[in-house]
Amino acid sequence: SESTAYNSVYMPCNANTDNAMSPAASALEMETSGLHVEDETQKRTTRRQSSFDEQLTMVGQFGRYQKAYLLICFSLLVFCLIHNVSSLFTFEERTFYCSSTGNMSQCDCPGEYIFVESEPLSAVSKYGLVCDKSNYVMYFRLGYAVGLFLGSSALGRLADLFGRKPGMLLSGLIVTVFGIAGPFMPNFELYTLMRSVNAMGVAGFINLAFVQLIECIGPAYRMRCSIVYSMGWSFGVIILGLFGYIFTNFIVFDAVSASAFGALAVIIAALMTESPYWQYNRDNSKEYKETMDKIAKMNGLKEIDPTILALREQKDEMEKCSVWSLFATWWTSYVTCLIWYMWLAVSFTSYTLTFHAVLGDKCLNLVVSGLIEFTMETLLLTVIHHIPRRVFCGCASLLATSSSAAAAFLLLYRGHPHDETSMMVLTLAARVVTSVNWGVLGLLTTETYPTGLRGFANGAANSICRVTLVASIFAGALSEGTILLCVCIVMLLSTVATAFARETRGKGLPNTVEDYKRFCRPRSSDSPSA
Repeated sequence: SESTAYNSVYMPCNANTDNAMSPAASALEMETSGLHVEDETQKRTTRRQSSFDEQLTMVGQFGRYQKAYLLICFSLLVFCLIHNVSSLFTFEERTFYCSSTGNMSQCDCPGEYIFVESEPLSAVSKYGLVCDKSNYVMYFRLGYAVGLFLGSSALGRLADLFGRKPGMLLSGLIVTVFGIAGPFMPNFELYTLMRSVNAMGVAGFINLAFVQLIECIGPAYRMRCSIVYSMGWSFGVIILGLFGYIFTNFIVFDAVSASAFGALAVIIAALMTESPYWQYNRDNSKEYKETMDKIAKMNGLKEIDPTILALREQKDEMEKCSVWSLFATWWTSYVTCLIWYMWLAVSFTSYTLTFHAVLGDKCLNLVVSGLIEFTMETLLLTVIHHIPRRVFCGCASLLATSSSAAAAFLLLYRGHPHDETSMMVLTLAARVVTSVNWGVLGLLTTETYPTGLRGFANGAANSICRVTLVASIFAGALSEGTILLCVCIVMLLSTVATAFARETRGKGLPNTVEDYKRFCRPRSSDSPSA
């Protein structure tokens, strides 16, 4: 009777009624075929969970609405990458001389430092970051990392309580105001402060955009869309290299990237609907029906019969979600710690190799690595639906371990090679597989946590990345061989952690804390041998 009721809700405009359910049923069956039903209670939970996925399948798992949203999120991630590692170019060293003696690069200067006017303006030349201030770039990166940390967790939690759309709008406004104002600040301290606040908006928006993306896409397309979304990061690496060639003035560099990101962020937050999945679990009956109606119309389907759409009556359960629910039992704590370490390893490898192992021409190196990453992720789209999440993450971690170990061996035991080609290939390989791994790990995290915690859980995972960003900054004091050895050890432990993680492929998104607890309990299929 439930299936018949759903069949009367959404039908393609020119479809036969008898055949309207077949695509939805087949798609839903494909994703739920891997569910492990242990008892009658879990069977009831599975049936209850499938109701939203089934309704979303009928309005279109991946129609015009989802495609438009994915395209905008892809574009936003491009500029997010540029923001996060822009210091590679904005703090380029510049030639200077002592005003009183005229000697080039003289630090014990009794007068002022004068920078060569023929060279493009950078943060170093504008704020005089030379000699005893040459390490100020580290303070800038630390401030930016703190902003990313706070934005990921705080804005993620606000979005769980008040909705994805308000959180995204607030994040977009922060990026627009503080990002554009930053490079025009008169001193280094204010510049760092503005960019740190801007980082809060960047982290908050990207986190919430991905969460809403997964919540509005049908189960059969979530894996592929997660890969397409992460391709925005690879494409951003290419654009970053091109930006380095084109915008040599750091004020123009920062202003262009901030205005582009901020404009897109505000537009998407203002025009897109609230997450239907969030409304579904908050018992916002009227708003939920309006949102589903908009999605159906944009996807070319008929209007909804408002008497059919039934919401789960679990508002009280949703309101019981808190930060401590991540550690509600020993098993939930175990799963959370595994996921956090996997994020720590992936982010540490990515940031460390980007900041300290970019050999040769930086712009060319970034463009080449971005092209390779983008190509690999494009090929991955053809097979990723058949690969379990944790299997892919484990294999990618193992490849990064091997590449960094080989590079460390070349430096520590054979000395720095005269030809840097082998080093560039090995470090590029580690960066490429880590970047691809990042996207799949984001999907694994999103599918693990319940709706009331999903925004905060993703934000907390991203906050772990900001902690490792700080660690990667201080890693610059080590030799290149030691850095690569550290990356090798961290990724090897990540490979082991992945073997004990929980697989989410073929399972619906958990709604409640009880769903989350059941998911975290060990099963035979989640063992390392499996």
